[in-house]
Amino acid sequence: MSRFSNIWHPRSLIVIYLDFGQGSCAISAGKMSFGSSANHAFESFDDLEDVVNQFGKYKPYHIHVLGTGVLSRKIESSSAYQQDLIMNGNPNEFLFTNFDDGNNMAVSFCRKSLISDYLKQFEEEKWQLYGLSCGYSPICGILENETVSTEFEIEVKGDKIASFKRSETAKDKSNWRSDFWTTKSLISEAIRINKTTENKWIVDGEENGETNRENIHQYNQFKTMGIGIVGVILLALIVNYFYQNHLNDEVAQLEMDLSVHTENISMLDRLSQEKQRKEQLIGSAGVNASSFLSYYMDEIGVSVPKSITLSDMTVFPVVGKLKEKQRIEVDQKRIWIAGITKDNEILDNWIEKMDRFGWIKSIELLNYLKSTDDWAEFELQITLSE
Repeated sequence: MSRFSNIWHPRSLIVIYLDFGQGSCAISAGKMSFGSSANHAFESFDDLEDVVNQFGKYKPYHIHVLGTGVLSRKIESSSAYQQDLIMNGNPNEFLFTNFDDGNNMAVSFCRKSLISDYLKQFEEEKWQLYGLSCGYSPICGILENETVSTEFEIEVKGDKIASFKRSETAKDKSNWRSDFWTTKSLISEAIRINKTTENKWIVDGEENGETNRENIHQYNQFKTMGIGIVGVILLALIVNYFYQNHLNDEVAQLEMDLSVHTENISMLDRLSQEKQRKEQLIGSAGVNASSFLSYYMDEIGVSVPKSITLSDMTVFPVVGKLKEKQRIEVDQKRIWIAGITKDNEILDNWIEKMDRFGWIKSIELLNYLKSTDDWAEFELQITLSE
């Protein structure tokens, strides 16, 4: 059997012994591992329910029948051995366990009715019945040129049955392979070897045996794969949980960065508008002109004759009327001057003098009014060069 096909087989087996005495059945059971040989010990139980409570409902169980209800014989090999043993009986009513060396057969058999109540309980409780067997014939499958003698004396020479009979003096244990083994331990070892290697002995009359074993294999497959799938899903959920938290942290950080960037962009926009406003204000104030206002005022003030008195001078006068929530506009090319002079000749000389300034494009006399015999009021408008 390939290693892959064995992965779904159970790793251990609970062997239940039904030992029928005079009108009663003694139940004992023990757990054995398929992976290693061991001189198994068996514990007594009152009923099958106690056995299952001890080892678990979903463990695989093998029932082996012993006692007065089980007959064991050595006969010649025959395909009709069942009819030879039970004479006129119905073979379907019996459970047979046989070891065939090609010449002779070691056969153990019993009526199914002997264990029908126990099998029915397994079926009703849905316990996992892995196999059935009876008698001492399975022991032949583990002997190689060896002899054991407990309740039964069995000898195998080579691969042939030399002796298979009830011992004249029953013994509790027999020396086998440097250890003392009970009959149940030898049978359990035979069951273990028979399940893990080729079938050296077979069971006839075991109803639904292969189906039960296949169901157990599929159950193990489902359990193993189910646990694996659940584990993968759980691992995926854990990974997804941490990954989602990581993404949430990144999203939170990105939102924080976006908020900072948005605030910075808003601030840049506000600063840009503020810059533009101040540039307009500076432009309106004439700071960007070839000469500053103080220069114009200083040049004009130095050039004023002593006989002329200035009463008002407006540099870059306001254009239009002032209105609420509207930007103030000024004429950056005009300077308006008002004052008084003694005569027009002095005023003309001053105008001519200022007209020679390179930064003056033209001078216009807007008003000249004689107020007294000695003084006259005037208004000038100076237009600056480009």
